[in-house]
Amino acid sequence: MKYILTRDVLKSECSWLKRDFIKGEVLYLYDGATYNCISKRGFAFTEELDTVPFFEIPQDAVTTLRYDLQGNPIGPFDL
Repeated sequence: MKYILTRDVLKSECSWLKRDFIKGEVLYLYDGATYNCISKRGFAFTEELDTVPFFEIPQDAVTTLRYDLQGNPIGPFDL
């Protein structure tokens, strides 16, 4: 499932990230085994569908990316 960042998530906030993630970037929910390394405050994501490695992004930084009937993204945010 696609998610979109609703705010910047920087390495200074999440030291395990390899780079800064910017509001508006699309991420993919990772549904494989995470071996309990994702906290209760985050979700596991990847940058490409069905790939690894996965990484944790805070739950309050993402929302699902949905589309209207014409294929335009919709959501509770302004990009």
